[in-house]
Amino acid sequence: MYEDSDWLKTLRWSGVVLAIILGAAYYVFAYTPNTSGRSIEKTASNSFSVTPTQGVTSIIPRSSLLLGAGIGLPAPDFSLPVLDQPTTIRLSQFKGKPLLVYFWASWCVPCRLESPYLEKAYRAKKESGFTILAVNITSQDSLQDVRAFVKEFGLTFPILLDKTDSISQLYLVRGLPTSFFINPDGIIQRIFIGGMSNEQIEDFVGEILAP
Repeated sequence: MYEDSDWLKTLRWSGVVLAIILGAAYYVFAYTPNTSGRSIEKTASNSFSVTPTQGVTSIIPRSSLLLGAGIGLPAPDFSLPVLDQPTTIRLSQFKGKPLLVYFWASWCVPCRLESPYLEKAYRAKKESGFTILAVNITSQDSLQDVRAFVKEFGLTFPILLDKTDSISQLYLVRGLPTSFFINPDGIIQRIFIGGMSNEQIEDFVGEILAP
């Protein structure tokens, strides 16, 4: 048998080191939170518009971020348990009403910033039939932190627990927060990925409330 020459051994080790460095660089880039959220809506001309907005916390590599899935299509039905209640809520219960399906987690910084605005909008518009289903990514959170978050911000809309990621996967959620604005016909009218301002929430809710 022939032994590898010194230069061949050196070449092999150099390749291993280079692979490690490239892998580390990809990890740092891919998992760094994305700071440019996007609003996606269906326009009157049946096309789609994308508007840069505020921050979004990535939960998978940015290279795989999917935007706009389901725009103009019926919102997929689902059923999830409610935080600290022996009941479940099904999306189809709200057919005929404007609805926001909101994916979030307690550790998500943009979620913390916009929660007071969401609660404000819910209280102002719930008499008009509007509701928020806040789907917590419980597989990446803890019930203790979820309860503390809800108490801190005085949230009164339903908090649903996605313990297996099945619903976030169904909705192709790739970053937090992600908001699906659904009109009374059950059609996804707008998807917003990232944190929203008070004015944006008011405008987007107004869109799905409009006759």
